[in-house]
Amino acid sequence: MIKKLTIPPGLRDESTSLAAGPSWHSVSNVRFRGGYAESIGGWTDSGTVTTYQGSESDMMGVARGVLTWSDYSSRRLGCVGTNWKFYAIGGLTAVDITPIRSSVTSGVTFGATTGSDVLLVAHSSHGAVPGDFVTYSNAVSLGDDITAAVINGEKQIISVPTSGTYTIAVSVDATSGDSGDGDGVDADYQINVGQPDQVLGGWGMGSWDATGLSWDYAPGVAFVTDEIRQVFMDNYNEDLIVCNRGGPLFYYDISRSINANTGKPETGITYRAQSLEEFTGFAEVPKKVDSFLVSERDGHCIAFGCNDIGTTTQNTLLVRWSDQNNPFDWDPTAVNTAGGQMLRVGSKIVCAVATKSEILIFTNSALYSMRFIGPPDVFSFNLISQNVNILGRKVSVNVAGSIFYMGMDGFYVYSGAVQPIPSPVAKLVFEDLNLDQKEKSFAGSNSSYNEVYWFYPSKNSIECDKFVIFNYAENTWSAGSFDMSTVGENASATGFNRTSWEDVGARAFPSATYISEYNRNTVPYTLKSKLALHELEPAESAPFAECGSHVETGDIDIAEGDAFTLLSRVIPDLETPKVKLGAQVALYIDVRCRDFPTTLDSDYTQLSTVSITDDGKDGLAVDGTSSYLGNNTSVRLRGRTIRVKFYNSVGMTTYLWRLGDIRLDAKPDGRR
Repeated sequence: MIKKLTIPPGLRDESTSLAAGPSWHSVSNVRFRGGYAESIGGWTDSGTVTTYQGSESDMMGVARGVLTWSDYSSRRLGCVGTNWKFYAIGGLTAVDITPIRSSVTSGVTFGATTGSDVLLVAHSSHGAVPGDFVTYSNAVSLGDDITAAVINGEKQIISVPTSGTYTIAVSVDATSGDSGDGDGVDADYQINVGQPDQVLGGWGMGSWDATGLSWDYAPGVAFVTDEIRQVFMDNYNEDLIVCNRGGPLFYYDISRSINANTGKPETGITYRAQSLEEFTGFAEVPKKVDSFLVSERDGHCIAFGCNDIGTTTQNTLLVRWSDQNNPFDWDPTAVNTAGGQMLRVGSKIVCAVATKSEILIFTNSALYSMRFIGPPDVFSFNLISQNVNILGRKVSVNVAGSIFYMGMDGFYVYSGAVQPIPSPVAKLVFEDLNLDQKEKSFAGSNSSYNEVYWFYPSKNSIECDKFVIFNYAENTWSAGSFDMSTVGENASATGFNRTSWEDVGARAFPSATYISEYNRNTVPYTLKSKLALHELEPAESAPFAECGSHVETGDIDIAEGDAFTLLSRVIPDLETPKVKLGAQVALYIDVRCRDFPTTLDSDYTQLSTVSITDDGKDGLAVDGTSSYLGNNTSVRLRGRTIRVKFYNSVGMTTYLWRLGDIRLDAKPDGRR
């Protein structure tokens, strides 16, 4: 008797495998479309590189944001912000546009130690922190091997012994002849670097009332003493505005700067982003900003959690905006539209998301709607809902006319009102989420497939190593990890951990930044990032990432009472719609049987693995076109319940696959 397994689409992980029954109880790196599972598209490195210390390099730091757009000439442009730097991207070249915070002329001297490549740098009130970058020029030789060429150029600061000294490493060891001091060197200091991780501290002695005294005793949990460096970017017309959390806004003129590809005069033009206060006509520009965005509908630049006019003290509930179509003027007057508004519910603004008609502002306990209404008030602010929580600054995304976001205990959507999204993956995610590093979680849309991704660090990882997918058109969930791996606190990263995501836009494919080098055991840390393109099809010219994928059911009853069923064949319904030229398809089906409804995997009494291969010798096409894999395969299994797993091996992903219905050839086989 041929029996078709009817399995509804989507991952369901809220119960045991026995309770899950005929559903997909475990999945990885698959999506569900039209009711069936298929592998997600492949990815490859974009080939984008930068230059560091005169050599080709990956981007320095852990990327926390990526943005793509087009300029007036339809050139595709991009920006990546890391915890150390900002990069503008034109073509395959990433240009370091990290702003300069201070410059000194003839104000820096050096001291060398024989046999060491570390120099002690003297500069009064330098303001640097370990990991900062500084560029020297006009140096002279220290006397021997430490030449001017060794000193001049960009260096990274190793340590900061005092407010007037710091250390750097150079490419050669000093000799006894290197007794000079460089003769007053010029230096350009880039803005201070930021933390790659959440830093915790402040352990208390018990619960709030452990001593029976009062509320002001610290709980027995850690709290954040230093947040990760979050970056925010938005294009202003064809140009770019960027900021780090807690810092000022910077402006980058693309037409004058990127690759110097412009007809505009270049004399005296900086090739780095500049503070808004360096531009003509600036007024009352915010000096400390938690986040910002550009309202495309009305042309205002809007800062959230910033300092008020006339002060440098940051107000975490204050919203301010610039004059319309002028991001440099923030001083409200009778003849402009600059202004501000203090929110009242919550203690800080967490994030803001722009839609076509409004801007949603999440505080740590409420949701506001900000709408452009024109002068004199310019914007209206309405409290939509209280008791709203959001996990972090980067976990919301605007797609398909709705805002999808990740809360502290579930997933939600806003389409005029906040609604929870039924999520059978909530247990999977929130029982495995590293709350100490939750700010690294982020959302991204894959609109070509009607999907929202949420990336998050698992309990054993300090960087994102897992994700879940919600298909908002079909209301199905899936999960995966690409080829990411866990990252320990004091270890080197071994996987390609994603750190930010950008949907299809100026690029034809979704973009994601990932960690290419990560070692916290070096001083300073070794942190580098690259840019990947996702959802690629197998092709002869494009390498495919080595990502394994699988879908597995829960335990499905195939017999009643004390009766048994005998399985003799598995009849798969498989398709490989895209195969790289010359590649071998190797897919597998595991069918497990057991006699009794126990919860241990070891209690499966029988296992049969069905191998489905296609090497081009059996008449099936392996030429980049579709192959239909409908082989009948023999098994011999006997039991009361079965569990079916379909998968491909890591390293065998030079093809895409699609799963249809699975049929079993089964018949009754007596009783116990």
